[in-house]
Amino acid sequence: MSNMNRATLLILLLCPFALHAAQWQAVESSVPNVSVSIDPSSISATDYIVKGWVKFDYQVPREYQGKQLSQETSQRQVNCQEKTFWVVDGYGQPNDGSDPVKIYSTAEYWMTPAPDSKDEVAYLALCQRAKTLLDIVIEHADKAFEVIRGMGDK
Repeated sequence: MSNMNRATLLILLLCPFALHAAQWQAVESSVPNVSVSIDPSSISATDYIVKGWVKFDYQVPREYQGKQLSQETSQRQVNCQEKTFWVVDGYGQPNDGSDPVKIYSTAEYWMTPAPDSKDEVAYLALCQRAKTLLDIVIEHADKAFEVIRGMGDK
């Protein structure tokens, strides 16, 4: 395979990832030395279960398996009714700029976030964002029903 064909194939394979690059939105947090962000475009909700990507930026690196991590990105599911969360998948960015490190597995493990922790901030942000999305859907549905009712009156 020629270099040109390899380059074209690589570009085609990477396009889906480029199309859905995370658009991180900062979340208000009082947790010291950690900035919390969510990717609103990754958030989906089914009833009271919300799934989305969360990013923690550490001002003071955290150690994981002998590596200093400056950032952690994880896909989480939160149960907004039970106040629990599950880290579905996650990666840490080493401080030295080396390749990301996988730090979570896909084994289901639901936990309760500790009060005033980065996990609680992420949990609250995902539930709040999902509530906002559901409110928008309900508002549009109500308007649609009003239009339909008005058509029946004619």
